[in-house]
Amino acid sequence: MEGQTTQYLMKLAIDFGSTNTVMAWRIYEKQEDGGLKISEQFSSVNPVRKIPTTMVLREDNPGNEVVTADFFGTDALEVFNQSSLPVVIRNNFKQPLYTADPRDPRHEEGVRLTGLFFEYLRKVYVTEALNALPQYVKAQLEV
Repeated sequence: MEGQTTQYLMKLAIDFGSTNTVMAWRIYEKQEDGGLKISEQFSSVNPVRKIPTTMVLREDNPGNEVVTADFFGTDALEVFNQSSLPVVIRNNFKQPLYTADPRDPRHEEGVRLTGLFFEYLRKVYVTEALNALPQYVKAQLEV
């Protein structure tokens, strides 16, 4: 084993649902024979996140002091439920991606909102999956 460099592979899956989005990941160790083995050391016990596909955007809620930033998933639902003022919440924004004509403003808005939501998912991935790994693993990691 001395002198051998272990390489790692992270498999990341996203089920982008209309109501909930599920994101999961696993870390595999590349074996000498080219095979993959789940890393018992670096695969977390519960690498699955169920995230409500919803958001509360500051731009939609001017004057609402509870909406201090853009909120996504569970945080968006908490802001919605805790505000004494009405809160504009964005959900079901996936539908126009496949029901509206690509030139339709509803389709364009669906694309924009999906992009915002996936930016949030990337932050979850970086924080919970990638940053949880030691630097030497990240240096040898393929995703």
